[in-house]
Amino acid sequence: MKKQTIFWLFIAFMFGIFLEDSFFVSGWGILVVILLCLLLVLLAYNIPRYRVVALCVFFLGLGSLTHFFNIRDVSDSKVEGEKIIAFVLDKKLNSTSKNRRYIISIIAVKQDTSLRYPLKAVLSLPKDIPILDYKHKYEASVSLHKILPPNQKYQFDYQKYMLRQGVEYQVYGKHQPYQERIPLGWITSVKSWHQQVLIKIDKTTISDNAKAFLKGIILADKTDMSTDLVQDFAISGLAHLLAISGTHMVIIFMFIYAFMSKILPLRYQKQSIIISLLFIWLFAIFIDFGNSVIRACLMLSFYYVMILMQRKPDLLHSLGLAGLLILAWDSQQLFSVGFQLSFLAVFGIYWFNQPIQRLLMKVSRNRYKFMISIMSVTLSAQLMTMPLVVYYFHQFSWISIVSNLVVLPLAEVVIVFSLILTLLIASVGSIDILNQVYDGMITWLLQLIHFFAEIKFLFFENIPLHYLEVICSFLVLYFLRFIFKESCLRTWIPFLASIISFFVLKLILDFSYYNITEEQEHQYYQQVVYSKKYQNQLIFYTEDSIQHQKLEKYIYKPYATSLRVNRYQVYYGNTMKK
Repeated sequence: MKKQTIFWLFIAFMFGIFLEDSFFVSGWGILVVILLCLLLVLLAYNIPRYRVVALCVFFLGLGSLTHFFNIRDVSDSKVEGEKIIAFVLDKKLNSTSKNRRYIISIIAVKQDTSLRYPLKAVLSLPKDIPILDYKHKYEASVSLHKILPPNQKYQFDYQKYMLRQGVEYQVYGKHQPYQERIPLGWITSVKSWHQQVLIKIDKTTISDNAKAFLKGIILADKTDMSTDLVQDFAISGLAHLLAISGTHMVIIFMFIYAFMSKILPLRYQKQSIIISLLFIWLFAIFIDFGNSVIRACLMLSFYYVMILMQRKPDLLHSLGLAGLLILAWDSQQLFSVGFQLSFLAVFGIYWFNQPIQRLLMKVSRNRYKFMISIMSVTLSAQLMTMPLVVYYFHQFSWISIVSNLVVLPLAEVVIVFSLILTLLIASVGSIDILNQVYDGMITWLLQLIHFFAEIKFLFFENIPLHYLEVICSFLVLYFLRFIFKESCLRTWIPFLASIISFFVLKLILDFSYYNITEEQEHQYYQQVVYSKKYQNQLIFYTEDSIQHQKLEKYIYKPYATSLRVNRYQVYYGNTMKK
């Protein structure tokens, strides 16, 4: 890693963005930071041994400057309430039980000129209203409001999450919008074609769950996926299969490359690589340039461009270049959970894959090389992303290790079959025999995933994890690699020391939260919940149990996790106390 200059520049650039977001150096302050960085570069660049350090300092300042121009804050606009708006569709979001949700660009608000257009917002419409498309401009009477910050610190900050995407408002409509046909640019034409393919899939004879799976795994559309299905994937640790990411793009790239290699002679190997790269970029355009897809396409492109240039391909080099380009374009991507997990997974493959593979090869005596390769890559990615998964989602299932090892080899066949079926449906139409085969295969796969999800005793939720514990966890993973490479006293001592440090920190945090005594008032829409916390006891008081599931999801469990309390009690009705 010492020679990975671009990777270290990427790390420095990330730290610059993080520091700017945390402390928000503005005005003359950001200019001073840049001048200091330039001064350090000029002083240290002529000394060879400090040249990389000087460049890292410069990129740290550059990251800070880039994020300074990308920070989005809540505007001072007071335009809210019942309004008539004109808008166009930007993107479809996952539906709720009652509404379809979209990201829209508001291009006008009637009798208001104070807003700066276009204005991005989340639009919710009842499901009985026909699906909106990209071919029309719409006008509707809606309720327009700013997205509010959370009432409590322990709650998910939806306002900040949407602001990072440039979305400040939420819009609620009750009636079908008036529509007017508009000329399509090439981007909206591609989006419209994408929507037409989704409609064609809906008209096939495939079962509803298989349709939802097909649209999710290939077309990045999870709007019609049932809650139970999503829950099965989450509990079994296979949620990453539903988000088109590096795994999907690598499988699709290798399939196209293998196909082209069979058609073209061996001397045209470079042309096969170029055609395969062009295909995945066209595919990325078709599914609306999803962030995870762009990350995967960039990494694959940089990796195989090195091969085309007859240079040794380097995983960290590709990772660093892709990360720098993405963050230079939009520094807010750094705070996306998907960005963090995908880059950590790739780094995990770099850090653990070869040591684990060599270890498994010794045990199996070089048999089953293909399965061992899949196992090592899967374990490498899971190990490195585990601390961050627990930190953000507060849950982990030990069955995910087994489910990934079983399902991921099958995923290669499923993704290729799904791609071929989608291309056929889009071009020549539905083919009943293929539909039946696909339906049977996906039904069996979903049953297998449901089986893993039903093993509840290996699933743990509401796991508290402080950011200091996350840092200690990564320290443990850092030293674990050296044990995989060579198990001896020299490698075990730092590893055990890092584990002891983690548990000492955990005990300190547990004890400090144990001594907290507090009373809180929580609010979920119109319902008020009171809580009392004393040592390891947490009690909630509320009027009734009508909203129990919602309160459990948004108040009881998050609050208990934030206080590192394992159990809580809920009292209703007359027992409610202030």
